[in-house]
Amino acid sequence: MKRLDPLTRLESLYQQTLDGLDAVRRVGEILGETFDEKQICERAVGIFVDSLPFENCSILLLDSARKRLRLRAASGKGDDRLSDDVRGALNKTLEIPVGEGIAGQVVATGEPILITNAGRNPQFKPLPSPIPIRSLLCLPIHSKDDIIGVINLSHPEIEEISIDQEKTLEVLSRMVGQCITISRLSSDLISERLRRSERLITLGQLSASVAHEVNNPLTNILLRAQRLQTSEGSSDRDREMAAEIQEESERIATILRNILDFSRARNPETRPSDVHESIHRTLALTVPLHAEKAKIKIERDLCEDLPHGLVDPHELEQVFTNLVINAIHAMDGKGHLCISTSARSGQIDIRFRDNGCGMDEEQMEQIFEPFYTTRGESGGTGLGLAVCRQIVRSYEGELTVESEPGKGATFCVTIPAVPETEPVPTAASRGSRRPGPTRPAR
Repeated sequence: MKRLDPLTRLESLYQQTLDGLDAVRRVGEILGETFDEKQICERAVGIFVDSLPFENCSILLLDSARKRLRLRAASGKGDDRLSDDVRGALNKTLEIPVGEGIAGQVVATGEPILITNAGRNPQFKPLPSPIPIRSLLCLPIHSKDDIIGVINLSHPEIEEISIDQEKTLEVLSRMVGQCITISRLSSDLISERLRRSERLITLGQLSASVAHEVNNPLTNILLRAQRLQTSEGSSDRDREMAAEIQEESERIATILRNILDFSRARNPETRPSDVHESIHRTLALTVPLHAEKAKIKIERDLCEDLPHGLVDPHELEQVFTNLVINAIHAMDGKGHLCISTSARSGQIDIRFRDNGCGMDEEQMEQIFEPFYTTRGESGGTGLGLAVCRQIVRSYEGELTVESEPGKGATFCVTIPAVPETEPVPTAASRGSRRPGPTRPAR
């Protein structure tokens, strides 16, 4: 290797620094282009070859058993000398057990290895390739505290790596590791979300099937209860019990109708909708299944002259259902939930105020993030509020929260109201009344 005069050496170091910064910038931009692991590796090896003084680069990652390294991506300035057959053969055969060869030792020890004369090093096992390799630098790829693979950098002439270059390369290898880690986490989250979605679809289909099956015997129970009440041979006690059976059976029938309606697939349709009707339907479904099992008092403080909202009523009920169930969980079986409505400046506010455990500022900042849940191991998916906010924002509305630890929480759904010029009947003109508090569970 030729000796350089001081000025030329300084210029070389300056250029190396610029090249290193450019490589850092380009690696940092990879996640803005793709979350696919293979594409991340392909982008990275291309950056190493384009921006740094190396002719060849390859990334090998550990398999799921963490016993062997397998080639994930490779790039080189001599690639044009490789036929498709030779390149395919290299990619298939490049598999290294942990602890063997240079790459295997780097994974086992966690320390980089620099080989300045690969041809004379017994550890180096060249593959059949027309690209000559003289120097080789193998760096570990870290994912937090674990090593997940290696980066191989080679050149037919370079025999040494400066300390500054080595530090830059270490930063780059860690950045590549972070990109791969984020890719894998994203893939796991997406897969888990798909699995949950599939379970919800299956649950919806099962609920609809069960509701249909239960409807038949329930109809018979209602008919027999009605006959007992009108039968001449029934005593007053029999008629009283039959009336109770009919009342409770009708409540079951209402729940089943709501389940069938809620689980039925439909395309979202934004139209003028009665918000109060959506609230009543939501409570008809959630209260018997949740609140009445606990000592939960639900109050409805509804504006008498509330205009209609521009929403999909079924999606709005999905939002309301999630907020009611969340409030019931936050009150841990005992408390008070007030649902109130009001109108202002072409908008409608629907508030859900509970006196449950409340939240601190950190929780409120994350509560609408996907997969964040405050329920711990009690079964929360962390998707409900994120989906609710997405639904509300699709109407150009907003979903917000106010809370303090130990002082409950208030979720506010703001949606656009139907303009007064449109001939849509308000809740008052339809004769709706202001209901009193829902009775607590007996």
